[in-house]
Amino acid sequence: LGIYGTYSFYNLTHLEGNSNLQTYFKEFVYEEHQLNYYNRLNYGFLARIGINQIAVFAQYRYSPIQKDKYYRDIPSWKVGLQISIHR
Repeated sequence: LGIYGTYSFYNLTHLEGNSNLQTYFKEFVYEEHQLNYYNRLNYGFLARIGINQIAVFAQYRYSPIQKDKYYRDIPSWKVGLQISIHR
């Protein structure tokens, strides 16, 4: 059982693609830097239990990813299986 925290020093969104529309621009590249609507500090709770090289974990992100409720937030729960390959 424990807690975790992360801090994002730099945010970047990069999109590339092709337009299927009959417009002047057939290809596009779009970038945004230092996005103000993302929370830089993320924190939550975690638990992990295992034997030897196999563990099951669950993680709950308590802080919202985005400051505004205009955008849809990503799921708060993460559950998985960890397999270690070292001896």
